[in-house]
Amino acid sequence: MSLLTQTSEPLSIESLIDSKATPIDPRLIKFADIPPNCIAYNPSKVFYVNGRALILSRIDNIYDELDSRTWAFDFNEDFDQPLRRFGDLELPWQDPFATHIQGKLVIGGVRVFRDPKNPSQVQSISTEMMIGDTLDELKPLCTIWDQKDVRPFDMSNSYRNLVGVLGRPQDGHATGNISFTTVETPYHITDEIVKRAPEITKGLFQDGVWCGANDAIHLSNGHNLILGHVARYNPLALRGKEYHGMHFFHDPMSNRIYNLDINGSGPD
Repeated sequence: MSLLTQTSEPLSIESLIDSKATPIDPRLIKFADIPPNCIAYNPSKVFYVNGRALILSRIDNIYDELDSRTWAFDFNEDFDQPLRRFGDLELPWQDPFATHIQGKLVIGGVRVFRDPKNPSQVQSISTEMMIGDTLDELKPLCTIWDQKDVRPFDMSNSYRNLVGVLGRPQDGHATGNISFTTVETPYHITDEIVKRAPEITKGLFQDGVWCGANDAIHLSNGHNLILGHVARYNPLALRGKEYHGMHFFHDPMSNRIYNLDINGSGPD
């Protein structure tokens, strides 16, 4: 189902799900070298460094979701073979991402800070980014406080010296909309700029439904393809949250979004 935001009432998840759609048959990625009592999930997209295909993945302790780290893995399309760890990169992040912007590798992830009075609870979060030519040469780039799902991406194919930045302003845990702004280079991304970005999905979904971006692809027509998710609380879902993958197109000049589709679903 495709919907235009300009002509729609606030959307429910049910209105977006096409019961006649062909089910997706995903391929399972296996990981090697994972420590005992840990799982690997929420990997980044595949990226290349000196011709080598890599991904980043979140590694969690199955007994403590806040005990997270990010590792790099060699990627191959032989899904029968588990992916082996690449190098010794270890960052205290959840939900990592990676992209190339203006010739530089930019990676990032969400850092979670425990409540010192109640260590099983979250006190605050931030999105941290690093930049460099390779994984061995990364330097801190910026920190965006109180937001996750922050995604920078290169728009210079259509707009010279322009970087898109998606954010997720939120007024509490498990809330939020997708925001969008632009800067001239990745070095211009700051907490203040991301916090000021307008919310392009504000009012799109019904109360109790939130959304975030996972990746963005700048297209040859000057528009952006935004890959993301919508979610809501559901006591029957794992960890009490129900997630659905989605994508939509975005005109960066008008901030109009169009052709919103649900493309998969699953528990938290």
